[in-house]
Amino acid sequence: MIVFLDIDGVLVHANPHRKVELENDGFYKFNELAVDILKSILYTSKDEIILSTSHRFKYNIAQWKQIFHRRGLRFKNVNILGNDSSTVNKNNNLRLPPNRRTEIFNYIQFHNF
Repeated sequence: MIVFLDIDGVLVHANPHRKVELENDGFYKFNELAVDILKSILYTSKDEIILSTSHRFKYNIAQWKQIFHRRGLRFKNVNILGNDSSTVNKNNNLRLPPNRRTEIFNYIQFHNF
């Protein structure tokens, strides 16, 4: 299974009036219930996680895997939306779609899912 994973509002609350707690590594503390639910529906060894979060370019894939691992999510296959050829036009220029929906749609089309 392929999962496009957001963080705000999924693993971390999205209430602008509440402060988000940070872990020792400086990134958000994940909601334990959300982590448990993800663990119950994903095969961490074979499902692919594609980060679609606005935070996705803050870290490389190895760093994201460490962040997830520290929070109890041991994903083997992690990718970053917009970190491949699906966001490059024929002139080899980076093109970011106008919104996340379009970006995910382009990724799906590019990879023939």
